[in-house]
Amino acid sequence: SRRALQEQLFEAAAAKEDLMARIDSQKTVAGRMQREADAAIAALQRDLDGAEREFAAEQAELANDQAFYEADAEDMDRNLGVSLEKASEEFHLLEEQRAYEQ
Repeated sequence: SRRALQEQLFEAAAAKEDLMARIDSQKTVAGRMQREADAAIAALQRDLDGAEREFAAEQAELANDQAFYEADAEDMDRNLGVSLEKASEEFHLLEEQRAYEQ
């Protein structure tokens, strides 16, 4: 029976070593997976940062374009106002001339 206890002790020790080796293996796998996940997160963060910079640049470009078009529209509005005023003056002059000729 002492022999049976020794065998059980030997089997328990072997099972413990096997279990410890599997735990170490799992820790290694988990560590590798953690590093891969960290690398993927870092890559995604770089992509996100790049996209945010690109978006900000596009927003700035759109704001510049909008300012340009607004200024252009104001110029066109002013020019149209001046043209209408001149046309109105010319029309009144023509009316006066026509009235004078009749």
